Amino acid sequence: MENFINFMMQEIFSEGGLIRLKSLRKSSAAGVIFLLLILMSSTFIPIANAQRMVETVIFSDDFEGYEVGTFPSSGGWTLVWDGAGSRYQVVTSSHYHSPSKSFQLLGAYGWSSVAEKRFSTAARMIGFEAYMMAESYPQNPVSTHAGVGSVGFWNRDEATWGKYYVTVAFRADGYLVVHFINDAGAEEDIELQPYTPGMWYKVRVVLDRSANTFSVWINDELKASNVKITETNINGLEVSSAWAGVTCYFDDVKVFTVEEKAATPPTLTLYDPQVNGLTVTINGVATPGYSGASISRIHWEWGDGSSEDSPFPASHMYSNAGTYTVTVTAYQSDGLSVTKALQIKVEISPSPAIPTTPSASSPTFLIIFIVILIIFIIIACVVVLVLIGIYLRRRRAPPPPPPPPPPTE
Repeated sequence: MENFINFMMQEIFSEGGLIRLKSLRKSSAAGVIFLLLILMSSTFIPIANAQRMVETVIFSDDFEGYEVGTFPSSGGWTLVWDGAGSRYQVVTSSHYHSPSKSFQLLGAYGWSSVAEKRFSTAARMIGFEAYMMAESYPQNPVSTHAGVGSVGFWNRDEATWGKYYVTVAFRADGYLVVHFINDAGAEEDIELQPYTPGMWYKVRVVLDRSANTFSVWINDELKASNVKITETNINGLEVSSAWAGVTCYFDDVKVFTVEEKAATPPTLTLYDPQVNGLTVTINGVATPGYSGASISRIHWEWGDGSSEDSPFPASHMYSNAGTYTVTVTAYQSDGLSVTKALQIKVEISPSPAIPTTPSASSPTFLIIFIVILIIFIIIACVVVLVLIGIYLRRRRAPPPPPPPPPPTE
């Protein structure tokens, strides 16, 4: 089915297919079929072909590990041509992207400054990324299309001055361009955007060596896609300042391989719901399917027609008692998702019993009153009897003897 859909889509959107499609407009049935094909392709193809791109770094350099004023040879860099002189081709702290140093190059008229770092990989897809800055526009450019500074894939051994396969360059006319050898074997520039001296630009190129195509991004914005080039016998990354004599800076440079892998959806775990009357609270955990992915949102369908996006834990109060099916969907940053459902039962909590005080006319009140009265009478009688006994004992007691007479002298 998928192969059939892909075939039909290619036929429809090919040059001849578009002509044939115009004639199909007269037929409503053909229009319906066309719409069904689009819906089927959008439904099935992304699920079957869900892929993610995995990068593996071959080398990276932020130039923080070198002394200011030195060439970074200890990091594997080689100075191919020294431009305005080797003293200008150094690590500097005057300009940097992060955190405090960058690599400075200065070319001269008739003699560029080029440094390279070699690498070797058999990977089908490779790429580079770097931050680059030109200090100024050239004062006396050789031509408006002359290069100012560049970073890119090359092979020093392929020609007298090296073979530049794909490079991103500042050009003397104020444009950032991608310079490459096209599929006809000729050098070509594609203008990407204007540049401003003194500003850092993040450049990124990914090259598919099996298809001989590349794509380029500037500041994470795709500027050219699947551009055809000639062979790609690359053995190094170059950074340079050309004949324009402008100081150029490079920072956070890396070369990497790219591999397509099947994207893994997230996992979702729901804990037992906590029900309190008509209110339910559900906690759980959503975990990305692979490193580099993240959970973008968690969507809740509460089963009573209401829905929302909410992180864990989430609570909801129902209007009526009953049994509801709650559906939870965790979405991943690449668009993949996982859904789980559970049933909950909510009911109205019975009202707590309110204690009542018996009224004066109720039988219970009369019984309590009589019991208390009897107890009071008994206590009073006991007290009276005790007092009478004490009185009688005092009356029956003999009088005390008279005191003895005083002694005579």
